[in-house]
Amino acid sequence: MRCLWQRNFHTAVRDEKKHLLAETVYQDSGREVATRLLVDSRTFRILDATLERPGHDGEASMLVPGLHGKEAYLGVGRELREALAGVNDPLALELFAETVRGVVQAETFLYRERGFGSAVEYGRHWDKMYLQACRYYSNLERVTRRWEEYLVQERKEGYLFLRYKTYLLYQEAAAKYLVLGSFNDTFHEMNVSLRSDGQIVACNGDMLRVPDAVCLESTEFLSCLLGADPLAFPSKKGVAGMLGGSQGCIHLVDLVSESWQTLQQFLSATDKLSAGG
Repeated sequence: MRCLWQRNFHTAVRDEKKHLLAETVYQDSGREVATRLLVDSRTFRILDATLERPGHDGEASMLVPGLHGKEAYLGVGRELREALAGVNDPLALELFAETVRGVVQAETFLYRERGFGSAVEYGRHWDKMYLQACRYYSNLERVTRRWEEYLVQERKEGYLFLRYKTYLLYQEAAAKYLVLGSFNDTFHEMNVSLRSDGQIVACNGDMLRVPDAVCLESTEFLSCLLGADPLAFPSKKGVAGMLGGSQGCIHLVDLVSESWQTLQQFLSATDKLSAGG
């Protein structure tokens, strides 16, 4: 067995008092890309947005003025697409979206700045806003540990949120591949393994750290990937449907989607080389 490809994502959100500095860095065997947002810590309005692509044929570092004044929060997807329309780089769009997700996660430690009187009030706000969105918020009557009870501390200084995602692609034998994906952030820790020999023949995962035991049940949907064509990635939304929809875990969906994409992108590139493209 030999390793063919490694991909790493790192998101960090740091409290700079009146501002948040949020950054996502991506690195693989062929490229490095970073996205950076300076965000008002009360309004979450974007004050500055930067895209860095060392070694890129165009500008190695560029500002993205189209994001100025936009709210770094849920529902900003259309504004991200419009602001990055001229960049023509799907990875840049995904990294900015990942950076915004980091800001949303960091809000947990800024609930007072965001207008909430207590961690409990903030938790109930999310109970309503995210109702039926994932396994946890679709089964609140079964949850034994509320979000505010899960937190080790209500307030933090310096780094408010950190997330690491790593994907390793191995060749086990001719036309047989294994992808290992790991996800570790301030609130969650999980991993998956995906095997393929022309179709997905195994998909397993473990959740090591999650807000509540009810989240662990979402791994039962991983078997729904068996038999799928590794070259036919159905989009993240499609994977979400396969992994239980509102009864699944959005972070497990991310992990499986990016593991599948890792395999698909490698196989597609290999097919093109074989065809002389």
